[in-house]
Amino acid sequence: QPKKEEPAQTTTTKTATSSANTTTTKETPKDGTGDWKTFTSSKWGFSVKYPKEWTVAKETDTGASISNQEELTGGLLVEVFINDEFNSSTYNKVKTYKVGEATKVDANIQGTNLKDTYTRLDDTKIDGYEAVRYKLEPGFGDADNPKTCNSIINKSGKYFLVRNKMYDQSFEDGIKLLDQILSTFKFL
Repeated sequence: QPKKEEPAQTTTTKTATSSANTTTTKETPKDGTGDWKTFTSSKWGFSVKYPKEWTVAKETDTGASISNQEELTGGLLVEVFINDEFNSSTYNKVKTYKVGEATKVDANIQGTNLKDTYTRLDDTKIDGYEAVRYKLEPGFGDADNPKTCNSIINKSGKYFLVRNKMYDQSFEDGIKLLDQILSTFKFL
């Protein structure tokens, strides 16, 4: 159930290499993810690709976790949480924030006390569904907490929170990789 490998999607480029009619075929990944692994969760109803070097992909009680390290003291972590009440409340709250502006959050949502600062990022689409994105600003929780970007997907009233924690890279580099990962996110 949790993991399933899919064949890589590639395009073929043929190049003539001399007057001897020799043809070289080079396989080029269509989206840069052709050699990535695919994680599929039939329990939670989605699949997503991740870099082939990553070793940790597992289903959890609340969603899934994909990482490039066993111990989450460094690297990059992408988590998917399915919790409609919490995610829909947060989704609707973040929708009211102005893009690019830091907003202090002091709320209790489904028993979780939030005292963070969010900066709403540009909305996006993930597998054709609207998603709001926001960054947790430094200073939330522990001083050692990583840079974090959350995307909440509204799939026809079912809400998926995709959290990206960046331990060792810049926020910009982490977002580039997250965007590449999310470009492969598919609902089953």
